[in-house]
Amino acid sequence: MPGATAVGITFDNGVVFASEKRIAFGNFLVSKSTKKTFSITDKVGATCAGLVADMQILTLQISALAKIRKMDIKRDVPPNTVAKMMSNMMYERRYFPLLTQVIVGGVVDKPIMYTLDPLG
Repeated sequence: MPGATAVGITFDNGVVFASEKRIAFGNFLVSKSTKKTFSITDKVGATCAGLVADMQILTLQISALAKIRKMDIKRDVPPNTVAKMMSNMMYERRYFPLLTQVIVGGVVDKPIMYTLDPLG
């Protein structure tokens, strides 16, 4: 999948996301300063490898859904719920997929991390 390296690490009290800032397509360097690590809620984040534009759309939509969900349940949305929402959205678009590999994680009671392929 085109894109760059993305890493997610869990430790005792949290999670860390890291990714390259450059985007290359074959031998062509598209950008040297692209954001590929995103905050979805205060306690949930995500990073990606693949098409960054698809990840930007996905995180904007999931952030909005997470805010609505937070107002509905009146507490923070846990990372597993955010990962499930992302998975459902990616699976719904399986015939025209979002070409991004996602690592999503966060902390509620303990740190947790999920990885999603383009089909959710």
